[in-house]
Amino acid sequence: MQTIHLSEADQGKQLQLQTGDRLIITLSANPTTGFNWILQPNDHFKVVTGFSPGDGGAGSAGQEKFELTPLQPGVSGMILLQYRQPWETQAAEKQFNVSYRIS
Repeated sequence: MQTIHLSEADQGKQLQLQTGDRLIITLSANPTTGFNWILQPNDHFKVVTGFSPGDGGAGSAGQEKFELTPLQPGVSGMILLQYRQPWETQAAEKQFNVSYRIS
């Protein structure tokens, strides 16, 4: 069982995971602008999310965190997060993705 920490610098990485591992993805965000990181549906993981505000006071950027726990072995795919305003239909401002295989 391992804990893997990823940030925007890990964009495009390929991961080998096992059930019981913890994958923590931390990305810069500023929800006061209406932009959030939105995880595209993926039933291979249990997901817990959270936000840690920065030190700049009200309205400043912070860190959005996604903690993913693999649920089933023998599957592979991609984790895709899009930074966008949920009501917009335009392309995402930014994207983050990693591919994985759970053994």
